[in-house]
Amino acid sequence: MSVDVERLSSRPEPSIIIFEDTFDADQEVRKLIDESLKLFFMSTLVNDQTAKQKTTIAIRSAIQLVAEDIARNSDAELSRTILLRKEYLKEAAQLVLRSTSATPLGPFELLGDWQRTVTTFLKAQLETLSKRESVFRTCERFKIDLRDFQAVFPKLP
Repeated sequence: MSVDVERLSSRPEPSIIIFEDTFDADQEVRKLIDESLKLFFMSTLVNDQTAKQKTTIAIRSAIQLVAEDIARNSDAELSRTILLRKEYLKEAAQLVLRSTSATPLGPFELLGDWQRTVTTFLKAQLETLSKRESVFRTCERFKIDLRDFQAVFPKLP
């Protein structure tokens, strides 16, 4: 199963996301990502720090999007609200990391899909909004920290 970033990001934005006991789970997920990517980069002999950073950002973003999708499907009675639980984050991490390890270049494939989707969204935002608002909306939609955004897009498209 591959992660369809475009489908996940095109869902209606919830009016509110409630994080239920997710701090520890988020830390565990970060460790899982780091361990998984460490092995991947060692096996591919990639030493490019920028590629490593972008791949990590893309996987974190994908995990958040998948976790929100799981929450939407699990709590159907909440229409525009997402109750994000730690088990959803852990399940999302397992799904995304399993997906990226299914092919030899899985993390790079996810990065490519993710970066195309984010770039398309950002370009659409830049057509109608200010640069600042476009960046903010893109970060919000794709669950990217502003510092991470600058690493992925040193120059706006």
